Amino acid sequence: MAWQDEIGGASYTAPSGKKIEFNYDSSLNRKTPLKTAENTFPDVDGAEIQPLGLGGKKFPMIAIFSGGDCLTLASEFEDALCERGVGVLEHPIYGKINVVPTGDIERSDDLVSSLNESRVKVTFAETITSRSEERFSRNAET
Repeated sequence: MAWQDEIGGASYTAPSGKKIEFNYDSSLNRKTPLKTAENTFPDVDGAEIQPLGLGGKKFPMIAIFSGGDCLTLASEFEDALCERGVGVLEHPIYGKINVVPTGDIERSDDLVSSLNESRVKVTFAETITSRSEERFSRNAET
């Protein structure tokens, strides 16, 4: 199978269930944090590094909305990103991932060089849903 056949579309399903499909910037990447502990000792040069597993992966993306209703579509996407809770990112390369948008949401509407196009830059962070749901239900009971 050629790599072109492995690339799909992109969408975000908000915690409310609203699904928004979008085009995306062609430069896609993923960040995988490595959890480690670094220990240093007196009278010993260097450090002991303990591998502690992986953190949640992050998927920075630029969603692109074009056409006559691009402003409305970009606003709906921003609203979906602002909902509290866990959403689902359907990534063009990595498939379906449970995520929470993190950091800043950056929107650009260049009315001169990119007329009829709105871009929304966001970072999706992978989350563990079973632990999150368990923690939130415990907090709700107290």
